[in-house]
Amino acid sequence: MPLNSADHSVSRPHIVCPQAYNAAHDLLVRNAHHPDKAAFIVAMTNQCLTYSELADDLRLKAGCW
Repeated sequence: MPLNSADHSVSRPHIVCPQAYNAAHDLLVRNAHHPDKAAFIVAMTNQCLTYSELADDLRLKAGCW
């Protein structure tokens, strides 16, 4: 799945967003190098999921493992 990109070297950034784009996938891939960073907090239970836990849960639900 392609990610979006932005060239900030010009005064008006050039942004490229692929036609087939999944924002959730983009978010997980861009934060994969921060596995312990808080990704999601469930308001009702105050449970906190890290990016690693969120990615594992999504892979399991998607049948990737």
